[in-house]
Amino acid sequence: MEQKRLCPFCIGELPPAATVCPHCGKILEGCNPAGCLPVGTVLAGRYTVGEMRSLDGEGVLYSGVENLGGFRVTIKEYLPVTLSAERGADCILCMDDQVALLALSTLRQLNLRVPQDIRLASLYDDEALQECTPQITAVSFDAEQLGRRTAQQLLSLIRHQPVETRTLLGYQVGLRLSTQT
Repeated sequence: MEQKRLCPFCIGELPPAATVCPHCGKILEGCNPAGCLPVGTVLAGRYTVGEMRSLDGEGVLYSGVENLGGFRVTIKEYLPVTLSAERGADCILCMDDQVALLALSTLRQLNLRVPQDIRLASLYDDEALQECTPQITAVSFDAEQLGRRTAQQLLSLIRHQPVETRTLLGYQVGLRLSTQT
């Protein structure tokens, strides 16, 4: 089933694979600079990317539209995969498993191969990372223990009690195919 896609300019519904909006006539190809998401890209089946608005050290800011409710949104792409790859980065380290899976999908759309063109790793492990191809390198740790320690520290702060400035918890790095070249 084709994903619903709205024009980021006029919010009219776009036919599949449209390169020009039939409602407002705006061109959906080649509007954004190289290294940015193309206008009309659908993210997570829900958002359509519009024009790039700004670029800074954190990432790229786009106008966009939410496809289900039909309202305008601002989309922030943090540390874009395309900019990382173009700058000669050799690995993308994602904050969690879902971001790693999204990065893998984006890399595939850009015809970048993991790990041959760029390596990929996650700071949170999940079964999905072991089931995808290639399997993604990830850090495993006890999230419940981390949550308990964090809550204890927060309660100590609230009670004006001293807190540890550094806490070391156990972790394991699961080296998988996504970082092996």
